[in-house]
Amino acid sequence: MRTNGFTLVELMGVIAILAILSVVTVVGFDKMVLNSKQELYDSQVTMIELSAKEWLTENPSFKPTDDEPLLITLDTLVKSGYIKGNIKNPKTNKDFDLSTQIKITKNGNTYNYELID
Repeated sequence: MRTNGFTLVELMGVIAILAILSVVTVVGFDKMVLNSKQELYDSQVTMIELSAKEWLTENPSFKPTDDEPLLITLDTLVKSGYIKGNIKNPKTNKDFDLSTQIKITKNGNTYNYELID
């Protein structure tokens, strides 16, 4: 006797395989989205730190000493024209707060820049 179509066991097997594939795909996609958000955040922090470096180069009277770091805000960089417009934080999907500070410390002959988030 020959039947057309699939048996219940065959259909259940196909559904199980599709479920496993969809779970693997969703987990992989979620990791990819999180990684890309982190990479974008890191590049934005680097851009902010470079803007602070440029600001300090053009405002040498504010350079920090070995004993005391300098804190500047994003607002200072925006108002001075080193950053154009608002910067969206990809982790929160909101703009960075303009009161966010960049800490500049002197270490010998070099300066270190750190975004305090």
